[in-house]
Amino acid sequence: MKTSWTNSRARRPWVFGLQNRFAGRTVGLCLMGWIATSNPVMAQPAVVCSHDPSLANPPSLPTDVCGNVSTTEPQDFHTLSWQIFKFLVWPAAAGRGIPDAAKKITDGGPRTFETFKADWETFRPNAAEPAEWSAYPSVAAPCSNLPNIQPGELVLASFSEFGKLKEGEPELSHLLVAQNQTYVRYLAAYNEKVFNTIVNKRLYNPDNVGGIPGPADGTAVPDAAIEPDMSMTVKSAWIELPGHGPRHIDASRFYVRQDAWVQEPGLQTCRRATVALVGLHLVYKTKSRPQWIWSTFEHVDNVPEQGRGLGNNYTFHNGDLGAGMTPDPESAYKIPRSPSRIGPGDPPRPYQVERLQKITSEVLAANDRWQTDLRTLDSVWQYYKLVLTQWPRFSLPNSNASGSFPKPSCGVRNGDATVNTTMETFLQAQEHCTLERTCMGCHDIARKTDFVFSIMFNAHKPHDMQSPDPRDYAIKALKELLEAKQTR
Repeated sequence: MKTSWTNSRARRPWVFGLQNRFAGRTVGLCLMGWIATSNPVMAQPAVVCSHDPSLANPPSLPTDVCGNVSTTEPQDFHTLSWQIFKFLVWPAAAGRGIPDAAKKITDGGPRTFETFKADWETFRPNAAEPAEWSAYPSVAAPCSNLPNIQPGELVLASFSEFGKLKEGEPELSHLLVAQNQTYVRYLAAYNEKVFNTIVNKRLYNPDNVGGIPGPADGTAVPDAAIEPDMSMTVKSAWIELPGHGPRHIDASRFYVRQDAWVQEPGLQTCRRATVALVGLHLVYKTKSRPQWIWSTFEHVDNVPEQGRGLGNNYTFHNGDLGAGMTPDPESAYKIPRSPSRIGPGDPPRPYQVERLQKITSEVLAANDRWQTDLRTLDSVWQYYKLVLTQWPRFSLPNSNASGSFPKPSCGVRNGDATVNTTMETFLQAQEHCTLERTCMGCHDIARKTDFVFSIMFNAHKPHDMQSPDPRDYAIKALKELLEAKQTR
């Protein structure tokens, strides 16, 4: 059985996020200017960038932000995001997590990010130790029908951007449906550095995770969970093709994987399907930014952009500007579903998604440069764009998210973009500016595991373990964050 890959191009992405009403912890960030003089990063030497930004040459992973690592210039971080994106979408070599230097970005085959270690490979039932980094599983374990798979095959078995969160709290799992009436599915994965940390420190076992003390504000991440520099996690969002109904998606504009395995909602069985990439999160840790650098990309046809006309057949928007996005996820789209709850139908009804925040001019300028170069190569990646980069402006090594003064500083409707519409759809709807509606603010809850939330969510308890499951803490903390009413 072989898996085939297609470089295609298309439109229409959309993700069903969770509405988060964040309370408290609203951070005023008016002090950014004068704090710079006390920032220890200022004393660090400039990074000599060996990375060649040319799209014609094989990529190397940048070690840090180029130039003076004390920079707070947005363009430096947006350039870094695009450099990492190039690394991730380059055709993969035979070894996992490595681009193939003999290929061009326009060549076919699986991409480098698809060869990272999937969360379902890393966190196994009964806290079993994962297979070593280079190994590929022979069976798609998340599928109850356990289909045999070949190395490098894509298995999409999560309907929530929070991975396997539905195992602990069903009400936090939702389904997002694109305009072609197909579900959005997600996959989280780790590069070798993160995977080795999880394995070497046995963080796939919640007994070990639960024993790590949570750092107080102003204290460092505990050594028991700290990730090395150049650690990276990725999360991808996919829709099925061709779908149903009159909403046609031009597959030639998308990166497409044929013969992926997709899980059926509520059944846990998997079947073959053709899928298209609509969103890609990447999170990257560097020496100068120990609170990580957070970036997200989307397909250009996901939703209309503010201030621009329609004229495209969007993946997550029907073209009617008078039909706005609902303020909350609809209850019919929650899984698993009780027998009495009415579902979204078969095929399911699509969601109407809007971008309620603005992509900044600096991000748009970076996109224009990289997309122009990709267009000259006739690469499908010209149809993907950076939506945001969030980074610690001042890299105090022991600080929490607020202490590092992130940029953008908070998430709010009509503010700077802080979400991916396919992964955190409803986080952009709130009227009050809060840090918690951003990548760094939300992941600060997981600072005890070096901001990697999935470690607390996904670790599997052995049958004979009696200590509390740290997932209970993670789920409780996130649920409080999502459901708390705004007090202002």
